[in-house]
Amino acid sequence: MKTKEEIEKCIDVCKRLRDVIPSHSMFGDDNHGKLDQQAALLEKCIGKTEDEVQELAEILCDIKASSDQLDPVDWVLGDLDDFVSESDIEVFSKK
Repeated sequence: MKTKEEIEKCIDVCKRLRDVIPSHSMFGDDNHGKLDQQAALLEKCIGKTEDEVQELAEILCDIKASSDQLDPVDWVLGDLDDFVSESDIEVFSKK
């Protein structure tokens, strides 16, 4: 499971990526809204035990969250390598 510091760093990456990524994809998807939701979900994981984070994932599944909405929880639990990264910021900063 990720540490508080790792989660806070990922929240920071989400916020910095939001500053450089287009607000909507070419398909009309709300990029900024998605990053905001992911950062908010990560904030909810801070200070929680692994069981509490698992419970949060189950609640999201019960309300039929899409798989990409669960990415932050999967990342916190160590089941996903990355869903945002510093390299994403670099790519969009160059455009």
